[in-house]
Amino acid sequence: MDKLSCAKNTLEFLQLRNNSFTGPFLDIAKFSSLKSFYANSNKLNWTLPVSLGTLHDFSGASSLQILSLSHNKIKGILLESIGNLSKLKLLDLSSNSLNATVSEYKLSNLYDLQTLDVSDNSFTLNLGLNWTPPFKLQYLKMSSCKLGTNFPQWLQTQNNHSVLDMSNVGISEEIPGWFWNLTKLQYSNLSNNFIS
Repeated sequence: MDKLSCAKNTLEFLQLRNNSFTGPFLDIAKFSSLKSFYANSNKLNWTLPVSLGTLHDFSGASSLQILSLSHNKIKGILLESIGNLSKLKLLDLSSNSLNATVSEYKLSNLYDLQTLDVSDNSFTLNLGLNWTPPFKLQYLKMSSCKLGTNFPQWLQTQNNHSVLDMSNVGISEEIPGWFWNLTKLQYSNLSNNFIS
């Protein structure tokens, strides 16, 4: 077994941030023990899901808990197989050029998710009014995504929030009464909306 094969079976933490990576360079799906992958603040110009080598297929990276790809030039749609990462605790895709309609189906297996940052992209969140997420988020940042005109009802189930950023998301209704029952909330940004 060569050294690379050994690393694929044992590597748990891989940090490549603040470099000048631009294109496909690593098949992350083959790193079966990998728990944390940071490639933020590079110059990645991937188009998802067809680029990244086979990075768009996370099926082999079932141990992944942290995935940070923020501050790159990634464009296209949300990685379809991210929804299969049931151990994921932190997902940071902020400050890219990603666009997709994110449905509850794509989030339904993320049981352990605690931090979700999709801000500064062009995501549209299309989540049912009666949807109950399988996770309890502590940090949620959706700045500049498209949420629609109403406060997302599913936020009521997220009573572990300490940080919530829904700035510039198009909300135009009054702040609902249940919002003030998010008792663990320490920071909330609702600026640049049309809230009455």
